[in-house]
Amino acid sequence: MTLEQRKAARERCEKASAGPWGAWVAQKWRGHGHDLEEVHIVTEAETTRSEGKPGTPLAIIGDSHPKKREDGAFIAHVRTDLPDALDQIDADEGLMRQMLAELDPEEMDPSDWNRAMKRVRDALRARLGETAKEASDGEAKA
Repeated sequence: MTLEQRKAARERCEKASAGPWGAWVAQKWRGHGHDLEEVHIVTEAETTRSEGKPGTPLAIIGDSHPKKREDGAFIAHVRTDLPDALDQIDADEGLMRQMLAELDPEEMDPSDWNRAMKRVRDALRARLGETAKEASDGEAKA
């Protein structure tokens, strides 16, 4: 995802209704010989209106849609998942920039190379949540 794509996605997130959102089976009725239902996408604030029943939906997924519940859950969770993913991408990019600066050969004495590589390795392990023991166990298995 390019920087421009991330900026555009973050702008869409900031302009959208505040999250979190929810997916709610809003209407269920019998018709044409079978049960029909709609899934409404609503803001969290809307789910507390009128005695626990959502108010005006942001979107409605109709009965004919085969994965209405699954797609409803996806749409609702994207409201918080996308900003979280964008934050993580920004943090990872920051770590990569830090590592590049750490390994700049024009700024480094060759005798510091091993220490710099260890710092980069430790930063990557910390980012991945690995302990030194887990990393050495993984290296032994490879």
